[in-house]
Amino acid sequence: MSKILLFLESNISARQKIELSKVTSKSLGDINASIAAKTPFLDYTLFMNDYPEIAERLKNAMAILGEDEGHFFEVEDDFQFHDLDGIRLNEISHLVLSNILESANEYN
Repeated sequence: MSKILLFLESNISARQKIELSKVTSKSLGDINASIAAKTPFLDYTLFMNDYPEIAERLKNAMAILGEDEGHFFEVEDDFQFHDLDGIRLNEISHLVLSNILESANEYN
């Protein structure tokens, strides 16, 4: 299994923050704290029973964010975050993540 982490950049707009709050059920305070601390805003394990729901949340986040406003990383499901420099090689593009999430359509 793998885990997807989303880090937000400080240049996202207030509108984007509100939209992210709606699709992720996280507060604006959570969003701002994640940006300030440079910690993952979202941290989802894929291919579990809730995979279709998680895939939809990630697709919605990608639709709200541009490539310069949010960075997605694919890591092992037992990965422990320490700092952003330690996972730079695991960054994936929106296209790669979209391809991964396509499998949610057939997931049972």
